Amino acid sequence: MKTNYLLLLLLGLTFFILLTGCVHMQPKTLTESETLANQQVSQDDLNELMQYYHLLQQKSALELAWEYNYANSHYKNSAEIQEQYKFLMLLLLPNTQFRNTQSALDMLENLPEMTEPSSNLAAFTNILLALLQEQQSATDQQQQLAAKLRAAEIQVKALQDKINVIKDLEKNLMRRNAL
Repeated sequence: MKTNYLLLLLLGLTFFILLTGCVHMQPKTLTESETLANQQVSQDDLNELMQYYHLLQQKSALELAWEYNYANSHYKNSAEIQEQYKFLMLLLLPNTQFRNTQSALDMLENLPEMTEPSSNLAAFTNILLALLQEQQSATDQQQQLAAKLRAAEIQVKALQDKINVIKDLEKNLMRRNAL
């Protein structure tokens, strides 16, 4: 169910990105065939990534581990932006041992300047950046709240111990007075 929801979300994002990518066309004059070719390349980049993500979701844990090891050694520092995005998709796969949103966020924030993504990939990058930054902020907040909770639990235990000591003192005083 969660996978279907994620797939639908990605398909919706893809559709949205494709629509926004068409709006951000360069003002220079191109022939109709050049315009269609540029749009096709831009759409193909994002479509290829979405197909790759879909294929990753269908792989077993062993196949995913192999794919991650391969991508880590071949795609991570590649000059090809498509390969870097493939590695990024692996880092963002849910329920895997190599899921690492912080690394994915760092990778997105530090894409090499020499690689210029298509308008669709640029829009997709912006969406991913916003989502990952929000998720990282939520994770940081959760960790801070967990630390505060642990501190409060320690304080509660200390107070409970003091209450128990006072109760014991009262019991001892009552026993002495009874004698």
